[in-house]
Amino acid sequence: MVSLTPFGNSHLINLIMSEYDIEKLNNLTENDITTTDSTVVEEVREGNVQAALLAGLFSCFAVSSVWALISVNTEKQWLYMGLIAGLAVGWFVKIASGVNNSTIGFIGALFALLSCVLGDFFTNVGFIAQNEGMTFFQTLGALDFSYFFEIAFLDFDFFSIIIYGLAAVEGWVCGRGLNKD
Repeated sequence: MVSLTPFGNSHLINLIMSEYDIEKLNNLTENDITTTDSTVVEEVREGNVQAALLAGLFSCFAVSSVWALISVNTEKQWLYMGLIAGLAVGWFVKIASGVNNSTIGFIGALFALLSCVLGDFFTNVGFIAQNEGMTFFQTLGALDFSYFFEIAFLDFDFFSIIIYGLAAVEGWVCGRGLNKD
């Protein structure tokens, strides 16, 4: 049984509650309150996975491009760029999907991790372009993509593992949120 009684002696609450049949409300069972169309509830809980995937892909490329632009122009590889990438990608995925759940959290983590790999790749391509006196896109066009991982992980070390992991966790947390599903 669900019990609904006015809290305290507040005149306003008593006035509002006088509009309702308290006896009828007190006799409601848990099943009376939770009977809803389950397909609508499930659809809302799932969110828009396609929009989350598109937002993840778009934000992944956007964030990694900004990461590379900042790193190449400052001639430094900043560790916190991975943290910002994870946060940004996870946030975009959550906003695009419209809900927070485990699926959206996984999508956020996956694209956050991918943005770290692409950020390192684009940064290293930018450094190669500077050394060769070419533009970024000329260098990118001249690359043999069978060497993608060698270029992406050119300066990979222990701190990179930590940053990649933290970025994935941030993508997960932003996408997963704090709801109770």
